[in-house]
Amino acid sequence: MSLRSSLLSVALVLVPFAAGCAAESADDGAPSETPANTAQSTSALSLVAPPPAAVLLPQINVPDENGNVALVVNDGRFPLVFRALSSVVKETANGFDVKGDLTLDTPAGPMTFAHAELAFTWSADRSTLERFVGSADLPIPGLGALSGLEADSLVRATVGYDSGKNLKERIDAPLADDRRYIAFDYGVGLSITGGPVQLSPPGGKAGTLILDPADPAIYVTGGLLGLDEIGPLQDVALGLSARGLLPFTPKNTWGVENEVKPMDGHLYTKGTVVLRKVPISIDGETVYDVDPTGQGRPLASGTPEGIRVGANGTVNLQADFLKFFTFKAPIASATLAATLTTAEQKAWVSGEIGPDADWLPSPFPFKPQQKLRVAAYADAQKIASSYLTAEGSFAFEANKLYALVPGMPQIPMNDFTVAEGTLRADASGLRVTGRAETPVLPIVSPRGRIAVDALFPDQPSEFYVKMSGDLSFGSFPLAAAEARVDKTGARASGDFRTPLTTIAMRGAVTGNGASLSGKLKVRIVAPKQVTQWVTDKAVCGADHVRDGSVCGYETVRDGALCGSSMVADAAVCGSRVVEDAALCGTRTVTDGAICGWNVLKSGWACVKSGFKNCKSPKSCRIANRCNVANTCSVANTCSVSKTCEKARTCETKVTVPDFDFGEFEGDLAVTATSSAATGQASGRVCKDGRCQSLGGGRVELSAQPRVCLSGISGAPGEVCTKF
Repeated sequence: MSLRSSLLSVALVLVPFAAGCAAESADDGAPSETPANTAQSTSALSLVAPPPAAVLLPQINVPDENGNVALVVNDGRFPLVFRALSSVVKETANGFDVKGDLTLDTPAGPMTFAHAELAFTWSADRSTLERFVGSADLPIPGLGALSGLEADSLVRATVGYDSGKNLKERIDAPLADDRRYIAFDYGVGLSITGGPVQLSPPGGKAGTLILDPADPAIYVTGGLLGLDEIGPLQDVALGLSARGLLPFTPKNTWGVENEVKPMDGHLYTKGTVVLRKVPISIDGETVYDVDPTGQGRPLASGTPEGIRVGANGTVNLQADFLKFFTFKAPIASATLAATLTTAEQKAWVSGEIGPDADWLPSPFPFKPQQKLRVAAYADAQKIASSYLTAEGSFAFEANKLYALVPGMPQIPMNDFTVAEGTLRADASGLRVTGRAETPVLPIVSPRGRIAVDALFPDQPSEFYVKMSGDLSFGSFPLAAAEARVDKTGARASGDFRTPLTTIAMRGAVTGNGASLSGKLKVRIVAPKQVTQWVTDKAVCGADHVRDGSVCGYETVRDGALCGSSMVADAAVCGSRVVEDAALCGTRTVTDGAICGWNVLKSGWACVKSGFKNCKSPKSCRIANRCNVANTCSVANTCSVSKTCEKARTCETKVTVPDFDFGEFEGDLAVTATSSAATGQASGRVCKDGRCQSLGGGRVELSAQPRVCLSGISGAPGEVCTKF
């Protein structure tokens, strides 16, 4: 049973992996194995699927029918069952000593420790063996499923059993802190070959090999040759897991959070690896999963569906998705996740690029000022969807534009710094966005921080650099403005906002200043003298009139005005003596004039009655005497008109303060320098369907802007109005 070692599983795992990758690479020009070599490697180095875990553990140090005893080391997770002849096992006070060959049961078959000198120690309650230490050979080739490797010489190693947390201090491998592993420290060089694969630690130096017997998985430092898809691996650490239990935890996921996740894999390397399906090389720790679709494929099945890759370290990404601008980005502290199958070849990267890394193409006028956060996506099948994006601060170097676009007009430009900047490289070119405080054009004065947008496509002559925000061109302010530089020179645009309107302005910027124009539309309203008929006492004088509708009314008692009526009222008319039976009452009198005449029967009655020559006066009653009211005329009461002054109506000239001269529509032209801004207006005035063209009018660019026009029909000279 000598010359058998778990190290053989390195080759057994890697060669099927390499064969699968080589098959994938056939269409990209990578050399492939001959059918004979492929068959030989696969048959000689294949790994069988691990058997189910045993349910019952054998009794410790109880001989079987063949004279073998079992030593069971059980940490509560995965029991290790060692088997040896009883003759080489000696019981001690603390456990057992073994001097001779013994084998370890693994899911992939027995693994032999040749010429072992190991001490097994009981747990505190002596229910199981807890640990072992000692030495043994690393025998190669192996038996059964672990056959196929050859070694130049036997290698003696110190053997121990410890937690992943402790072993990380001796070897940098993806070990779980709470899992226990078998560690082999070998003191001389190790060289192993198997088919097209060659494993050899650098310089024949001593090293450490870690075995996870539960998987089984192997970690070892060395160099690996024979994997055509990922190229030669030199001075690398290697790890193999038959069941794909090697853990990968991403260290950096900025920008790719939805794509880069923790995973488990079958192969681990630490060193430089080239992924040929995508233009990426990795210098760091890489884990490979040969079951990318989650079908439960063991490592022994090779890679018929491709692989998934997870890596932490330094990633070199070649931007081959650009035509004119090409670069290689050295992304440090990076995490990579890749899927390399027949259906897709994609990779995502997240990390950092230092400010001293000279990676951007030399004609590109932006340079990083600080460490950048970087995220990238590479797609070998859909190049147009690949990109790289970086966040940080960038410096703009204006003089590089003239080298990038020969023949570009010479215009004054400022260098500036883009803060909170983002650089993106994709199929459209290189683009930088962010914010700045210094304008690209000297005539521009920003009113606050300004946004930067610069695009450099694969046709460099189509580049632009623009800044936007509230900008002043000299003393001329524009809101929502933009200053743009491209191959034709510099231009500007924005809104000139007044208390009454907003005018869209645009134009060119030269070394002398800016010439901007816009459309002005305003109603011309100004004072004007006109002839009108007016009724105005101050203007026309006044007349005295008596007119109730004009002057109002008053109440009077005047017979001459109001007429009269008959009344019987002693208080008003006075009184006199009247004889009126109705008023004064009556009494009995004898009076022929009153009572009439009768023949008197005796003469004495006539005498008595005062009537003479009467024969017999009648007897009568006469009225009493009384005072009665006089009768008179009195004045009526009525309303009469007052007398007042009435304004006259006359024809005169008056000033109309807001006279409408019509609507002006035309061009507003503004010339701005670094110290001043002047404006001119030209167009026509229209009123009631009739229009009049005007020459240049002046514009006052103040807090209350006005346009002043001359030559308007009916206007006395220059007319000014706010706009």
